[in-house]
Amino acid sequence: MRSHCFYFCLLVIANSVLSCNRQVSETVTLQFDLRDPDLEFLVVQNLITGVLDSIDVFPDRPSIREVAITGPQILNFVEGDERHMHYVYVEPNTAIELVRKPDADNALQVLESSRLENQYLQQFAECKKTMLQQLDLFYEAAVEPAQFKGKVEEYYKPFSALMLQMSENQELDPSFKRAMTNRLAAMKAKDLMLYDDAFSFYFGGIPEDIPDIEEVDELVLDETLLLFEEGRVLGQQILHKEIVHRGLSTPSGIYRAHHHHAQVAFSNPLLKEYYQLRALQRLVDYQMGVDEAASFLDEYRQGTSNVHLVKRMEATIAPWQSLRKGKSASPLLGKTPNGELVRLEDLRGQTLYIHLWATWCNPCGLEFIQGKMLKEELGAANVQFVHVSIDDESDWQKWVDQITKEQPEGIQLIAAPKWKSKLEADYNIHHVPRYLLIDANSKIVSANAPRPSDPAARELIESTLRQY
Repeated sequence: MRSHCFYFCLLVIANSVLSCNRQVSETVTLQFDLRDPDLEFLVVQNLITGVLDSIDVFPDRPSIREVAITGPQILNFVEGDERHMHYVYVEPNTAIELVRKPDADNALQVLESSRLENQYLQQFAECKKTMLQQLDLFYEAAVEPAQFKGKVEEYYKPFSALMLQMSENQELDPSFKRAMTNRLAAMKAKDLMLYDDAFSFYFGGIPEDIPDIEEVDELVLDETLLLFEEGRVLGQQILHKEIVHRGLSTPSGIYRAHHHHAQVAFSNPLLKEYYQLRALQRLVDYQMGVDEAASFLDEYRQGTSNVHLVKRMEATIAPWQSLRKGKSASPLLGKTPNGELVRLEDLRGQTLYIHLWATWCNPCGLEFIQGKMLKEELGAANVQFVHVSIDDESDWQKWVDQITKEQPEGIQLIAAPKWKSKLEADYNIHHVPRYLLIDANSKIVSANAPRPSDPAARELIESTLRQY
């Protein structure tokens, strides 16, 4: 389940805005010799300067793209699944060539860069690679706060040494030094914020004291927090800990809490609006879809000054427009354990409560039990439960074994191979478990329906049935 659809919509929308609104005469030429058959494109972005572009990746030849920029800056290259981030320092009117490193990490590497900044970015990446091979700091937290902070400082010694070199190098761009300093501070702060969770894991309860995290107070003022993924994650962590402690549970309540705390925690306008957007994206993609979140979307449009963030929001909701209430459901095609093909049209005339799941998803299995209880509560109502696995066909036997063991209520299907990617795209699947409610006329009632464990599921199904 890759995020190609989001980025495609985002780039179409953003490029139309940038071509109209940005008066940029400077460019950097990016050449990639990746020849990767599994990668369709790279996204190039800088959330602060508003750079947003894409580079198609070809399996048999290099890729070249001119990207408009407004001065020297760090560009973030995002691979399609958002799990791989790369950073390159660029200057206007120059050319940069990038290749894959010949190692297991497959990181991007700048060839023959004249800028020391890229060498330091590479050294920073090497430090991270070494650090990730060490013991997780979470397991070092069974100590007093001051001791834990000392362990964190020890853990990051190679980075601190690298930062010292950078601070003494007069040839480096001062803004680059500041960004990298804040990047390291964000990494340390993120680990220090783990302390109370780790303490609770080992000892139970909440520690009387926690490590002092001076860096957070400065980072929440600085928009360079958004340059690197480590900073963006820290911002999310700051908000998440506050929300967890408030004990909120409903999607709208959690979103409101995120929205409010982003206003309080971040004084920088760009940071406020960015983290409000992240909360809104999660609300739409993982909890509500577009229909239920419409008022929040309108509120963000009207209250956000940054045009690029608004366009990111529009790109988030674009794939959901065809999934709004009353739209025709996209055809589903799956195979039963006996290999029989079942189409959506074969089930027309019944209200369908569809569970999209996978054998590797533990929460999916837990919903099977709740689904049986919900079906019992609904009794003889004309609603058909349909479980559609999005496992690969190579996991066929694993799928058969699990449904044989669990005996979930209703029809059991596995997405047919040629339709798997279409199903994921048509229904904008970012996660499982995911539930759909489709009425007897094959119209969408909810493309992000409540799970069986949510009392709202029964209410929604019964209200749908009353219409027939």
